[in-house]
Amino acid sequence: MERIGGANALSADGGISTLTSDATNNIYAAGLFKNSSGSYYVAKFNGISWNELGGNNSLAAGNEITQILCDKLGNIYALANFKNSSGNYYVAKWNGSNWSETGGIDALAANASIKTICSDTAGNIYVAGSFTNGSSSFSGNNYVAKWDGTKWSEIGGRFTSNIKGSILSICSDVAGNIYAAGMLFDANNKCYVSKWDGNTWSELGGTNTFGAKTTNLSINSICSDAAGNIYAAGLFGNDNPFGNSYVNKWDKSNNTWSELGGKNTLGSNAPIRKIYCDQSNNIYVLGAKNNTTDKTMKWDGKTWTELLFNETGMLNAICFDAANNIYVAGYVKNANGKYYVAKSAANVNVNEDVLNNKSNNYIRVFPNPASSFISIETDQRIAKIDLLNHTGQLIQNIEQIQSDKYTLDLNHLAKGIYFIQVTSNDFTTTHKIKIE
Repeated sequence: MERIGGANALSADGGISTLTSDATNNIYAAGLFKNSSGSYYVAKFNGISWNELGGNNSLAAGNEITQILCDKLGNIYALANFKNSSGNYYVAKWNGSNWSETGGIDALAANASIKTICSDTAGNIYVAGSFTNGSSSFSGNNYVAKWDGTKWSEIGGRFTSNIKGSILSICSDVAGNIYAAGMLFDANNKCYVSKWDGNTWSELGGTNTFGAKTTNLSINSICSDAAGNIYAAGLFGNDNPFGNSYVNKWDKSNNTWSELGGKNTLGSNAPIRKIYCDQSNNIYVLGAKNNTTDKTMKWDGKTWTELLFNETGMLNAICFDAANNIYVAGYVKNANGKYYVAKSAANVNVNEDVLNNKSNNYIRVFPNPASSFISIETDQRIAKIDLLNHTGQLIQNIEQIQSDKYTLDLNHLAKGIYFIQVTSNDFTTTHKIKIE
């Protein structure tokens, strides 16, 4: 993994809760880290260095920044339990010049915390949380608010929502439908996903179709893919009294919910914190556990695989750039005790030492960085070696090596980051190398 900006470039003094990217591949991070004034802030990586977005203390957040989002115009939105002078909650917006309350003072006027944000294909922004359409947070219904670039409104109009319960996650699909989930329970006391189809709110798939075997729990995270399928995960299980937590998929083509990959294929014995979908419709899960090990899992449409990022600590956020490179962060520290953002090339499961090496076989790749050649030594016969560029594209394949040593000529390659994938009879490992 590449620590973007260098080992201590961000030097965050607290965990990273959220990541986002813009159309020009700038990366933004926020969470529990503070600036020199003691305020929480959004950090921006412009490809060269990390800087506080807007300059020192321009946002001056007094609480953890829980989520950030970039819209189609490059505006950045931040959630951090911001309150205005009226005591109402609001969404902070960076428009390229300054931070402000989105829409102006009391344009949203949320009466309780804002927990989640998303956008649709048209560029509209949606937020939801614990706030309601009543006179206080203890009355009325929870709802999803829409920012169309000019004004805030309740989806469907005032008092349209029939949702009762804190909304923890929202998303939109390719058709512009909006989905909400969280601590929402139907008449059978089962958690569900609520769908806005442009006319009404309804339980996605129909009453009591979500299928979780547990009650009184929550859906922590939802997302959609390019086909309009919906994925949900959180604190619910596939058996009584709990079973394993899993990703529930709503298949748009047949209007049914099912466990993604089949029963117990994910095999997580702990709640799932977040799920994401990339541009290739791969699904990523943060918080899947086998016993006590926190895992990041990827569903490629056929199988679940663990992404071994070689990052020690709990990952809490993923984002993707235009090339589908993966950026990860969370409660992960470097040798100096600072939190950072790491990058992996698209579609390459990278561990800087050994990947998917279940028998702890010996392998050495050196020198690294290299200039004209690189040597590979293992304790088994090498079957083949694949050389990939920084985007994960195969550029050279050497087969039928049948030796425990091999020297790879690099003189024909440009300087930059590459990946060497070594396959033996028993294991496959992937290593990042730098050619100077």
